[in-house]
Amino acid sequence: MLKRALLLLPLAALADAGLRISVTSKFASNATTENSALDRLARAQRLRDDLTIDEKPTALGGWTVEVVARSTEYEKVEENDEVDDEAAAEISVDSPQLELSEKRIRALPYRVARDVKRHDDPLKRWRILTEDFPAYRKGLAGPMPKLSGEKLVEGWAMPSTDHLWVCGTDVVVRKHAPYDVVRDAFRAVDVHENRVAELGQVGLSLEDLAAKPKPPARLVPVNALDGGVAQVYELYDTRWDDDEEQREPVRVQFVVDPSRKGHVSAMLESIKKFWDLEDETIRENTPVIIKGYLLDARCRAALAWLQSLTRPYPAKRRFLEALQFRVYGDLEDAHILSSLKKAMDKKDKNVPLPDLQELVNRIGPGFDEDYASYGLESASPPFLLADGRLVELDPSEPENAGATAAAAIDRVANRHIDDEGDSAPFYHPILTPRVRIWPESDTTKERLFSHEFPTADAPDPRVPTLYADESSSSQAWERALLVARPDTVVVRDAPPPKKVSKKKRKLLMKRPFLACRGIVTELTETAFPATHHAPAVTAALLPCARTLAAVDDRPTWEPALHAAPSQLKHVFKGDTYKEALAVVDPVARAAPVVARILEVLRDDLGFSVTLAFAPRPEGGDLRTWARTSMYGEEVLIPQRVLGTSGKMRLALRKPETWRLSTDTDVDVSNFSPSEADGVVSYDVDALVVQGKTSRKRFAAFEDVHKRCVVVNGREVPSLNGDYSITLEDDLTARIGSSNVTIREMHPHALPLRSAYEVGNCTATKSDDGRVHVFSVASGSMYERLLRVMMGSVVLHASKPVTFWLLREFLSSTFLEDVPALERALEAQIRFPPAISWPEFLIDGEGAKIGIRDDLQRLVWASKLLFLDGLFHAHQRIVFVDADAVVVGDVAELLTLNLGMAPYAMAPFCSGENMNEATKGHRFWESGFWQNHLEPHNETYKISALFVVDISTFGMIGDGLRTTYQYMGPDANSLQNLDQDLPNYLNGGDRRSVALASLPQEWLYCESWCNARAKAKAKAFDMCQNPATKEYKLDVARRVADPLWSALDGYFASTMAEPVSVAVRAPAGSSWKWSVRGAGGSAGDEL
Repeated sequence: MLKRALLLLPLAALADAGLRISVTSKFASNATTENSALDRLARAQRLRDDLTIDEKPTALGGWTVEVVARSTEYEKVEENDEVDDEAAAEISVDSPQLELSEKRIRALPYRVARDVKRHDDPLKRWRILTEDFPAYRKGLAGPMPKLSGEKLVEGWAMPSTDHLWVCGTDVVVRKHAPYDVVRDAFRAVDVHENRVAELGQVGLSLEDLAAKPKPPARLVPVNALDGGVAQVYELYDTRWDDDEEQREPVRVQFVVDPSRKGHVSAMLESIKKFWDLEDETIRENTPVIIKGYLLDARCRAALAWLQSLTRPYPAKRRFLEALQFRVYGDLEDAHILSSLKKAMDKKDKNVPLPDLQELVNRIGPGFDEDYASYGLESASPPFLLADGRLVELDPSEPENAGATAAAAIDRVANRHIDDEGDSAPFYHPILTPRVRIWPESDTTKERLFSHEFPTADAPDPRVPTLYADESSSSQAWERALLVARPDTVVVRDAPPPKKVSKKKRKLLMKRPFLACRGIVTELTETAFPATHHAPAVTAALLPCARTLAAVDDRPTWEPALHAAPSQLKHVFKGDTYKEALAVVDPVARAAPVVARILEVLRDDLGFSVTLAFAPRPEGGDLRTWARTSMYGEEVLIPQRVLGTSGKMRLALRKPETWRLSTDTDVDVSNFSPSEADGVVSYDVDALVVQGKTSRKRFAAFEDVHKRCVVVNGREVPSLNGDYSITLEDDLTARIGSSNVTIREMHPHALPLRSAYEVGNCTATKSDDGRVHVFSVASGSMYERLLRVMMGSVVLHASKPVTFWLLREFLSSTFLEDVPALERALEAQIRFPPAISWPEFLIDGEGAKIGIRDDLQRLVWASKLLFLDGLFHAHQRIVFVDADAVVVGDVAELLTLNLGMAPYAMAPFCSGENMNEATKGHRFWESGFWQNHLEPHNETYKISALFVVDISTFGMIGDGLRTTYQYMGPDANSLQNLDQDLPNYLNGGDRRSVALASLPQEWLYCESWCNARAKAKAKAFDMCQNPATKEYKLDVARRVADPLWSALDGYFASTMAEPVSVAVRAPAGSSWKWSVRGAGGSAGDEL
């Protein structure tokens, strides 16, 4: 067998080298100061919040930081099946650069599972492997492991998504939102601890409730009706006389009122459907006793008299079947007697029928008026009790009622099949009926958005709204939902929905139902979970936690839990004990986060942890390094695990509501493994809070005026109905005439209220005599290029300039230099308000749609999608790429006629200005783009420099973002996001948004333009040549020197004098003419 040769670095030399990351915040929490592990977590993660602002920053926990590879030259690994499968994987410095085949990738999760199972501490081993997985890939790569004598995966259909159960709560695992996973997991623990404490105060424990569940008015003693009523009518009894095992039967008791239409039909239909179920093993293995209780004393007396004739069951059955067709109004004595006559056997036909009133007097009224004393005060007949579980039936639809009842009986019987352990209480999630998410995948149904429901009392669509009636089912759901989500709004006696078509009105479900995020969840399944933390409640609230697409695509995997291995079944019993279960792919993106959570639960909080690996069929390969801080502790990513080559970036996985500033000497956007040494400090210096201006997502299409809300005295525009406000030094914002206080580090969206005074934007855009230039830069190289760009703009501008930069992409070093830069440039540098991405642009995994974990794509999206929100108060802005050099007067662009277009971009050079060397790379001159644009006599335009009319953009901004929402998830579309999207909207059959053209001289790109074009150019972009892929700084020096080097040298100096004084053009010339080849004949250099 071949031995693997692992190249290991000396650990002692690099023991202390690495990236040390911490996060602090001035937003302090008033959580308890007790020193238990849970209390420390509460303080670090703001679980029990009442936020205040403290002068001294405190450590913040719950976040995850990742090192993501930006560029790596991958090497193919040799396909060798003779690997040492006995040795544990170790770190190898060339591991991150290996390219694994599809066969190896499919095997990788199984090999990880085997490595973990062999370790003395599997959970710790799994965390270590997943946190630095790229460094272990070489040692883990190999063929699919042989399963002989070692079964890696249980033989059952595991869920197709990762799940984490903590104290009976299903925590949604979203791979791009690790902070949410950490927060929700420990919030579940916190809720569990509080519940235990509350029960302890009244002398109860969760163990007591597990043994004897006592939910209010939902469970009654199994034999409550037996013996307390004069007559019990057994309809079925499948117990065998020779039953040696003496198995305990399932007791089903129907309570119906035969005098009302549909009651008897619902009961008989239920019995028929239960007996028609395909799974006959249930009835073979479990006895079922079905009894009927008739609330009408006359019918009960007649049935008792019929039974006294000692005739077998069919006579009783015929009586009920005949009776169900006799109810057209009030049930008269004649109807009962005729049904009784029909049920009698031939030999008894001559028996005189009795007097009903005499029979009633003899038998007694039973429990017609007093069945509330049996614990049924909140039940409305017809209903059944299945081993004490109350299930109400709908008499108006007997077939549906029968299906509901049969399913409930079937689930109760199922619980007795489990031979692996003690039977669980009835609110066992395995037995709990699924809550149907409506609409399902049936495309013939139309979606009911939340705005189509009554709006008088309904809050923000993201808040769960229960539409209730007076039924006991509604009352039970209301109790559970208000405990699970205290912000649930209950709407009663609301007027019927307006503007709903007849076709949709047919689809409207009866109350109770829950509306959240435009998804309607039907709550008519009345086999109600006994506690608010049961999975039925979690399922009902699922739309409030996830996007529409994620809910619609949610796999219906819950029935698979029926066949779950016995090792896992006990975890689903609820939150009786401190137990956690993870069903995850061992190499999922969220694996290191889940592993860290489970380790803290086990080691710090004393949890019993169950880990079940569910590898995906396509395999997986985790290509990031990750660390999660639970208590606000500093985390270390050692340099020795990062390999030896490639470029990387540091990404803090945080809530969208945090605005960060960074303090570090490391270029976190672009560093090599050898540079990964230093301290990186993040500070949450502001909270970005979302609100809504409309319940309708496409509000902008109903009114040409932008919707605005007044926040702290200024208008804030909406983006597809969402607006963002930034709170820095005060946690209270005045919105309209209301004060809103933020109390959590991860605040929910603000509810919509009339007091917020949502209306049309009225602010006028005045010309302040300045040129407003917008740009985005990330990383030290682009910040260096940005300085040169700003210097070139002010040297040639005829008006004062204000530069607008997105601060979230800038380093702390650049931000510290801003005052000095303003003095040197004699210009203003400002930062537009932070924009929180609207929720409809966040996918079900918590990732920004279309970004694909690529920082460059995030920069592209940020410079285009939200211009109407960033520059609401301005008339026109000019965007200039950070790597551009401008030798024209940008003030010219302020008066350029754009027609009806919201923006204008320069086309690529063509004709006599085209660079022949790259002709084969001109993708827009053939295929899709040619067919898309040519019918409109348009050509593809580039976004390195463009001008935007903000008023016009505000009219099309929602449409542009909506188009992006649907195109972004497709990996084959919007490859060059910032220019593909405007060009796409400018062509095709519909051509929804025009894109005007800038004069050609406003953009020279050497990759596509020749020397003739350079002679006329007013702006030079350092776009990469697809043939040579030359380094950006080398391109800048060659294309724009001596101007570029002069400005670069100036900004590297002390900048003692303004740039206009220190950097001068050669005598008798302007700087425009000092750029080689510009301004003279083709090819001239001055």
